[in-house]
Amino acid sequence: MSLLDPPRRFTSITVDPNGNLAAAADTLGRVLLIDLETKQVVRLWKGVREAVCFWIQLPRPRTSSSKHSSGGGSKGNHRSLRQ
Repeated sequence: MSLLDPPRRFTSITVDPNGNLAAAADTLGRVLLIDLETKQVVRLWKGVREAVCFWIQLPRPRTSSSKHSSGGGSKGNHRSLRQ
C-alpha cells in the first residue's frame, strides 16, 4: 500500500495484533486508522501533534458462561486510544 502525498510523512505506523487495521501518525498532525483489507481510511483525527501509535491488548471480561466453559483460550479485545 502506498500513499502519495508529498507534504505528508508518516512518523509512526503500527498494525493491530489481528492484522486488520493500521494506525499511522504523520507530520501534518493527523492520525489515520486504515482498514488493511480494503485499504480505506476509516477514521481520521486532526490536530494530534507528535503522536505515537500503538495497540493495547486487553483480556476479555469473564462472563458466567465463560467461567464454566472448557475451551479456555484468552483472546483479547483490541481498542485504539485517543486523547
